[in-house]
Amino acid sequence: MGGPNLVENVAPPARSCDYKAFRGCDPPVLTGEKEAADTLDWINGMESTIRLSECRPDQAVMFTAKSLKGEAEHWWETVKQAKGDQAVRLMRFNDLKALVTEKFCPKNEVYKVEREFLTLQDGLMTHRQYTSKYNELARLVPHLVITEESRIHYYVRGVPPKICTFVKANTLSTFESVVVLSGVVYDDITSAEAIPEVPKKQAVKRTGKDLQCPGERRARVEAEGLCGKCGRRHGGECRLGQVGCFKCGMFRHQSRDCPNRPRCYKCGEHEHLVRDCRKPKEPKAGGSGKGKGAEKEPYNNKAKARVYQMTQ
Repeated sequence: MGGPNLVENVAPPARSCDYKAFRGCDPPVLTGEKEAADTLDWINGMESTIRLSECRPDQAVMFTAKSLKGEAEHWWETVKQAKGDQAVRLMRFNDLKALVTEKFCPKNEVYKVEREFLTLQDGLMTHRQYTSKYNELARLVPHLVITEESRIHYYVRGVPPKICTFVKANTLSTFESVVVLSGVVYDDITSAEAIPEVPKKQAVKRTGKDLQCPGERRARVEAEGLCGKCGRRHGGECRLGQVGCFKCGMFRHQSRDCPNRPRCYKCGEHEHLVRDCRKPKEPKAGGSGKGKGAEKEPYNNKAKARVYQMTQ
């Protein structure tokens, strides 16, 4: 009878990843035509893709090179010609990352990203917007936030002074706890210092009798001959504000209730108006001439026309 079957503890072979599985992880594309911040973001994205796809170290460079397009692809062809196929097959992703950083991340642009990170302030951003911007820049400059303490230090330095003082007083040790506490304090301060809505200004309608500037009102009255009391043009005494009849001038009734009959200003009678007057117009004194004021002669008194016949 044989002894028990013993299974040796043998490590499983390294998992192999094909390019189809690598492409399924949606690797980012590098064109080399954008700024250094985009290149650093591509490096971080590609590292995440390599970890997710679980490809072997000797496959990472070959798969990553397929994501180089445009100017970056032309540059990679030049690198392969200079180094040779054998050296390229032995390269690892860290080697490729160093070459990409040297080519597409000039020092001046890297310093620009670092200055933006170090001088980031809350400003007009909300708490969520500031946190997202901080994390985005922190991924581009990982050498500045190596420790949790430095990550918290730069984050707190960019929030408003009231929040910064309150967070520092609690001496929190993790970055996530600092973000949560600063968000709570930010909401409390924002609600307490809410700015009331300013009402919109309404347009003021300017009329002849309601001018904002007394000097402007006086100048218009003098220039156009308007009444200084009602802003209109009329003769005689201004009756603005008086209660009375504008037809007869009496103060015991209004115009619509005036008992006085209408009077014709042509003949002086009360039975009709001037437009209905049938009395002929009287000639003016000295109107025998043919001037402007002379009365026209009746049609029958004019000389009749004569007709003559020519005979031989």
